[in-house]
Amino acid sequence: MYHFNYVSKALAKPYRRKIEKTINEVQNLVRKEFTFMFFLTGSAKRKLITYDVRTNKGFDFDYDIVVNCDHSKYSPEKIKRILFDAFQKAGANNDFSKVENSKRVISLKMYENDNNGLLVTPTLVCGADIAIVIKNSKGIVEKYLNYDKSRNVYSWEIQPKDFDGLEERIEQI
Repeated sequence: MYHFNYVSKALAKPYRRKIEKTINEVQNLVRKEFTFMFFLTGSAKRKLITYDVRTNKGFDFDYDIVVNCDHSKYSPEKIKRILFDAFQKAGANNDFSKVENSKRVISLKMYENDNNGLLVTPTLVCGADIAIVIKNSKGIVEKYLNYDKSRNVYSWEIQPKDFDGLEERIEQI
């Protein structure tokens, strides 16, 4: 059974700053290749961050990255590899223990450490899931960069239909 609590603004703020500092460092690291904009999405955008007090899963922030580049010059694989390598470097500089290349996102993970900097327990404090997307002129995600691990293939995939009108449905709630 889950026991969700809301994460206070005071608790979330320093982690959000650290994540965005990391993203800004990534922007600087990849600037010679391309530039990008990033947007906070999901529950953090709505100030509704939760965590389960009975697990060690912490809480996370979701971001979309929109790459400004000639997509005929940069394949989906090249874009993801450039960004992933930069996130590994910037993440290590900003106390993120792990950077993962997942199907739809690049995940940053920050674990709780003791005073000696040793991992006491595998307790996730905070994380970030960063999707690389293409948005239309209205700012709606049309495609996302997908990584098929079983085939080791990167591709642009059309955003599933269940996401159509999501922002409007959330506003209605």
